[in-house]
Amino acid sequence: MKELILRINKKKALILSLLIIVVFIYSFMFSAVCELASNHTLSECFDFLQKGNVFLAVFNLSFIIAFIILFITFLTTKLSVGVAVASMPIYILFVANGMKILFRSEPLYLWDLAIAGEAANVLGSVGLKFSSAMIAGIVFLIVFISLAIVADCTVLKKLKIKYRFGLINAGASLIGAVLIWNIFFTEGYISKHNLHVTLWEQVQSYKDNGLIYSILSNSIMARVTEPEGYSKETIEEIVNSTVTEDEGILPNIIIFMSEAYSDIEASEKVVFSKDIDKNFDELSEKYLSGKCLTRQFGGGTANSEFEVLTGLSASLIPPGIIAYTSYVKSDSPSFVSYLNGKGYHTTASHPYVRSFFSRETAYANMGFAEFHSEEDFGKAQRARQEGYITDDALVDKIIALYEENEPSGKPFFNHSVSMQNHSSYWANEFSGDELITFESDAQMSKFEKSSLETYASGVYLSDLALGKLVSYFEKIEEPTVILFFGDHQPFLADDTYDFMKRIGYLPEDELQAKYKFYSTPYLIWNNFEQEPQNAEESMSMFQLLPYMTEKLNIKRPDYFYFLSEYAKQCKGFTDAVFLDGNGESVTAMPESASAMTSTFKILQYDLLHGKKYCADEFFK
Repeated sequence: MKELILRINKKKALILSLLIIVVFIYSFMFSAVCELASNHTLSECFDFLQKGNVFLAVFNLSFIIAFIILFITFLTTKLSVGVAVASMPIYILFVANGMKILFRSEPLYLWDLAIAGEAANVLGSVGLKFSSAMIAGIVFLIVFISLAIVADCTVLKKLKIKYRFGLINAGASLIGAVLIWNIFFTEGYISKHNLHVTLWEQVQSYKDNGLIYSILSNSIMARVTEPEGYSKETIEEIVNSTVTEDEGILPNIIIFMSEAYSDIEASEKVVFSKDIDKNFDELSEKYLSGKCLTRQFGGGTANSEFEVLTGLSASLIPPGIIAYTSYVKSDSPSFVSYLNGKGYHTTASHPYVRSFFSRETAYANMGFAEFHSEEDFGKAQRARQEGYITDDALVDKIIALYEENEPSGKPFFNHSVSMQNHSSYWANEFSGDELITFESDAQMSKFEKSSLETYASGVYLSDLALGKLVSYFEKIEEPTVILFFGDHQPFLADDTYDFMKRIGYLPEDELQAKYKFYSTPYLIWNNFEQEPQNAEESMSMFQLLPYMTEKLNIKRPDYFYFLSEYAKQCKGFTDAVFLDGNGESVTAMPESASAMTSTFKILQYDLLHGKKYCADEFFK
C-alpha cells in the first residue's frame, strides 16, 4: 500500500514538475512571440532576438509570465485558465504597441492607458490592421490554449490538486513573480544594462530594448523634477528683466488648425491633376508664412494646439503624454485667458467628440467662454466614409459665431480644429471633381497610391475652405487676423517617412528631411496692414503667436515678449531638430541659446507644475 501511495505521489510530482517546465518553456516562446508581433515582422523571426537587448527583455519577462500563469493555474486548478487569463491581456498590450506604430509611427506609452477608450474609438473608425506577425501570434496563442484544455481534461485531471496545496503553490508563484520584478525590472537594472530609450528614436528603441523595458524607461524619464534654480525669486527676476510694452491693437483673431495639412504638392516626383493648395500659395506670396516645427506626426493634435495657445513646448514634456489630459486640469494661463482680460469673446470649435483628448475640460481651464463640438454643428456637411464634418462646414460655423458676437461689440477670438482630413485615407472616399489624381514614376503600392489620392483630395478641399474664410473677412471692416496651419504631417503609408522620400517630398539630407517631416506650413493673413508683410520664417509652434502679435502690432501678454527675445537665439526645437536664431535647422541647441533655454524650461515648469509665480504678471 505504501509503495502504491509512493508511486502515486512520485507520479504527481513528475506531472507537477513537467507542468512547471512546460509553463516556463511556453512563457519564453510566448514572450518572444509578443515582441515579434509588437515590433518586428515574420521575416525577422530568427534574427530579432539577437539584436540589442531583446533577448534579455524576452528572457526576463518570460519568468514573470510563467509565475503569473502558475499562480492562476494553482488557484483555479486549470492550466487553460492560467494560460488564457495571463496571456491574453499581455498579448493585447503588445499588439496595441504594434498597432500604434503602424498607425502613428509612435510606440505605446504607459499614459496611453488613460485614454484607451478614446484611442479605441479612433482605431475603430480608421480600421484595425494586423501584421502577419500579429496574426501568427494569435494562432500560437489559440493552439496553446487548446493544448492546455486537452491537458486539463487528461493529464492534469489526475493531479487532483487539493485546495490548500494549490493555495500554497499559488502563493509561492506570486512571491516568485514579485521577486523577479523587483530584481530585473528596476531603475537600477535598466541603467546597468543600458535599457534606456532614445527620445528621438522611440520606435527603434522599442525594437532594441523590448516593450516592457521601453515603457518603464519612458516612465522613469517622465518624472517631473524641479529644474535647478527654480524659486519665486528666480521667477521674479525673469519677469522684471523682461522688457515689455503696452501698445498694440485688438483685432478679431481666428486660429484655424487644419488636420494633417501639409504642402504635399511640393513632392518632386508627383504631379497632381489640380493645384491643391492654390489659395494658400497665392496668400503666402503676400502675407506672413513659413514652416512651423512640431514634435507630432500622424496624431497628437492636442499637443500642437497646446503649444500654440500656451506658448509652451510639447517637446519639454515626456514623449507620448497629452498635455490636455495630464497637465491642464485646473486654471491654466494661456493666450485665451489673456484675451479674456482684454474684453474678447473667446470661442473654440472642433467638429468631433467633445471629450476627446479632454478638450472640454482643458478649454474651460484655459479660459474659453464657449466650446462648440460635433453635436453643435447640426446637419453640417460631412465627407468621406467616416462622415467627418467638412472644413467648409467648419468655416460656416466660424462665420456664424462671428456674426452672433457682432452685436456685443467685443473683439472676437476663435480657435478651430478641423477633422476632415483625419487619417486613415481609404480608396474611393472622393469622386468626381473632388477626386485629385496624380502621375508619378515613384514606386508605390496600390494602398499608398489610393492613400495619397484621398489625402490630396482632402487638402484641396481644405484649401478651398481657407479661400472661403479669407474671402468673407476681406469684406469685413473690423481689423481681423487669421492664423492657418497644419497640426502635423499625415500618416500615408506603413512607413510614411520612407514613402515621402520615394515621392520626393523629403530631401536626401537627413537633418533637412527630419525638419520637413516634423514641420507644417503656416499662413498669417490680415485685413489691416496697408502693405501686407511677406516673410518666410521657420519656428516652433509655441513661437507662432508671439511672432504674429509682434509683426502685426497686436496687444500681447508679457510672456510673449520673453519668447520673442528667446527667438533671436533659438526659433524652436524638438527632440532631434533645433532651429537657431535665423530659423536654420541644426543638430544641437545653439550654445548662445543655452542660458535662455534654461530660463524657458524654468518658466514652463512654473506654469505647468510649479506655483505659477509668473502667471499673474506674464499673462495679465
